[in-house]
Amino acid sequence: MDIVSSNFKSFDGKRIGVLKGTNSEFILEIVHLIEAQMHISIDKNSFNYSRFASHMQYLFRRKSEYTEISSTNKKLFELLKNEYPMT
Repeated sequence: MDIVSSNFKSFDGKRIGVLKGTNSEFILEIVHLIEAQMHISIDKNSFNYSRFASHMQYLFRRKSEYTEISSTNKKLFELLKNEYPMT
């Protein structure tokens, strides 16, 4: 999945489609792709979904403004990245 250009690819690398519309529509389409690929159902009324949607909104805002997250947690991030490389 390539968020920047809004091109989505399945786990086997095939292009699925291009997303269009509002961020809310974009998030719903992402959720539908996750549900289809992972064979799960996501409760869109749950706290976890709200949290996911909020994170996606901030991601879209950062991408549209061409900004990145600046954090003082770089050391912790690097430690976790090295400790858990498969996640």
